[in-house]
Amino acid sequence: MSVFFSKQWIRYRLLFAMVLALLLLLGVGIWITSSFYNEEEFSDQRIYISEIMLSNQSAYPYEDGNFYDWIELYNGTDEDVNLFRYGLSDNDASVKWRFPSGTVIKSGGYLVVFCDESLSNASGLRAPFGLSKKGKDTVILVNDGGFVVDRVATVACGNNQAYAYVEGKWVVTDQCTPGYANTSVGREAFLASFGGDTVDCNVKISEVAAKNLSCFLDENGHASDWIELYNAGESDADLTGCWLSNDAEHLFEWQIPSLILKPRERIVIFCSDSSSAGDNTKELHTAFRLKATYASVYLTTKRGTVIDMVTYANLPNGCAYALLEDGSYVSTPYITPGYPNTKQGYEDWCATTPYTAPKAAAIGVIISEIMASQSGTYPDGDGDYSDWIELMNITEKEISLEGFFLSDLESDLYQWKFPAVVLAPNSRLIVFASGKGNTGIQGNYALHTSFKLSSVTETVYVSSPSGQPVDVVTYRNLPKEYTLIRESKQDPGTVTRYPTPGYSNDAKGYAKFLEEREGQAKPSLVINEVMLANTSYLKQKGKYYDWIELLNDSGENINLSEYYLSDDQKDPFRYQLPNKTLKAGGMQVVIASGNVALTGTFPHAGFRLGLGEVLHLFRKDGTLVDSILLVEYPKGTSQGREQ
Repeated sequence: MSVFFSKQWIRYRLLFAMVLALLLLLGVGIWITSSFYNEEEFSDQRIYISEIMLSNQSAYPYEDGNFYDWIELYNGTDEDVNLFRYGLSDNDASVKWRFPSGTVIKSGGYLVVFCDESLSNASGLRAPFGLSKKGKDTVILVNDGGFVVDRVATVACGNNQAYAYVEGKWVVTDQCTPGYANTSVGREAFLASFGGDTVDCNVKISEVAAKNLSCFLDENGHASDWIELYNAGESDADLTGCWLSNDAEHLFEWQIPSLILKPRERIVIFCSDSSSAGDNTKELHTAFRLKATYASVYLTTKRGTVIDMVTYANLPNGCAYALLEDGSYVSTPYITPGYPNTKQGYEDWCATTPYTAPKAAAIGVIISEIMASQSGTYPDGDGDYSDWIELMNITEKEISLEGFFLSDLESDLYQWKFPAVVLAPNSRLIVFASGKGNTGIQGNYALHTSFKLSSVTETVYVSSPSGQPVDVVTYRNLPKEYTLIRESKQDPGTVTRYPTPGYSNDAKGYAKFLEEREGQAKPSLVINEVMLANTSYLKQKGKYYDWIELLNDSGENINLSEYYLSDDQKDPFRYQLPNKTLKAGGMQVVIASGNVALTGTFPHAGFRLGLGEVLHLFRKDGTLVDSILLVEYPKGTSQGREQ
C-alpha cells in the first residue's frame, strides 16, 4: 500500500528534527561545559589562569614601554599546547579575544597576555579589553572548541598588586611574578630575568634641586628642577634604557636615552616635564617635575630594579640636596651642577658657568636686601616707613630692568612692572614695597610696588619680561627693623639689625647709610645696651626695672635734653632726657620704670619696655637717631651694640 505525504507535512517533520537536534546539541554542550570546568575539582594538571594584574602602573611593561593590565596562564600538562583559537574575555557573555596562530605555551611554562582596551585591532599578545581594579570582572579562558576551561572572579586590588593563585587559593600580593611561579623563588627569578637589572654599576643620584626658579638655567634660558647623576665606579656605566622617576608607584616615568657615564663623570638632567628642551639642545629633560616639599627620586634599571634612591624634604629655591664625600646628604644653597659637591666644586661652577645662559639679560641682578617691617629706619619720599627691597647689579655691565617684574606671588609673577630703569655696574636700587604702585623716576624714592611684604613668611621674585624668574628669595619671621642681606643668588640670606639700603652689606655700608641718614659721620648719641626682665642690676628703692644705656659716640660733649626716648614711633617725644651734659665717650643709664617721679641716681622714663617692641631715640626735631628691636635673651643677660 502506498502512503503519500504532502510536501508541507515533510517540511514540518524536517524542521522538527532540526530543532530537536539543535536542542540535543546545546544540551550536550552545556553538559560538556559544566563538566569540563568545575572549581571544586580544580586540577593543576591543565591550562589555567595563574595570575592577574588589574592596575599595572609600573610593575611590568609591555614591549612598547607602556603598562597595561595583564593575565598570566600556566600549562600544567605534560605537553606543549598550541593556543591558536583559544580565547580570553572579561565576562561570560562573549569571547573578546583569541590567541593568534602559532601561540604555544610549553609544558610547565607561563604565558602573559596584556589587556589594552584602547586597541581597535588586537596585535601580538595584547587583548582589546581592560580590567577594573575594583574587581568587578570575571576573567574566562575558553579552548578552541569554545568551552570555558577556567574562570576567575576578580577582587579589588591596589596599583601594581597582583591577584595570584598560590598554593590552591587566590590571594592579593605586592610581589607579582609574571612569567614565573607564584613563589619567592619565582619572584627572584622574575627580577633577575630583566634585561639591565644585573648592570654592574655604581651610579649615584648625587644632587637634586627641586625648586630652581633662577639659579641654574638650561640652554634656552629656562630654570627647571634638575637631577645630577654621578658614576662613582671605576668602569663605564651604561644607563641606556634605565628610568628616572619621582613616584614609587610609577618607577617608569622617564626613560634615559643612549647614555654612558665614564668613571667620575656627572650629568645634569632637567626635570622640566618635557621630553626635550628643543631641537637644538643636547640636554636631557625628563617628562616630570619634582616636588619641593617632600618626595623621593628613583634611578632604576630597564625593568624597575632600584639602582639608587634619594628622599628629600622642603628644599627652598636655589638649594640642592647633595651627596657629600662621606656618603651623607645635606641641603645646601651651594649648588654644583656638573661639579663635585665640595667648596672647590662650587667655586669651579661659579667660575665656569656664571649666568651665561642665553635669553637671561638680567641674570646678574640679585635681591640683595629686604626689610619687611619698619617704623623708623628708612623713610620713603612721602615720609612713610614702608617695606623695601634692594636690588644689585653684580656684573661689570649696565643692566636695563625695563619690562621686568617684582612679585611676592609665585602664581602671579607680573604683579609690579619696572619702568625704564638702568642699573649701573655693581650698583644698587631701592624699591619700596608700599602698595602705592608708583613708577615715576625721581631719585631713589620714586619706585613703589603695588604690593606689601609680610614679616612672617614671604617669597620675593624678580622676573624677566617673559615671566622667567631671574632671582628668588624666601625669608621667614623677619623681625621689625631687621633686614635679610644676600651676596649671591645661592646665598639664602642672613638676618641683621644693621640695615644698609643703597650700600654694601657690611660695617662700612652701615656707617655710610647712617652718614647719609643723619648728615654726619656717625650719630652723636646711640642706644648702646638694653636689659629686659632685670632681676639683678641697679636696684631702685627695693625693686628692679628694665634699663637703657646710652653712649655718646661722637668726639664732642652733648646735651642730653636735645634727645627723646620712645617705645612708639608715632609718639617720638614720649620721654625727654634730662638737661645734662654727656662727655664724648660717656654713658648714661635710664631706668624704664614707667614713673618719672622715681628719678634719683638715674633718670626714670615714663614708659616700660616690652618684648617685641622697638625702642627709638629721636632728636628734638623729630629726626630718628637710633632704634633697636627688643628680643628675648637668656635670663640675666642684656642686648648690646656690637663695638
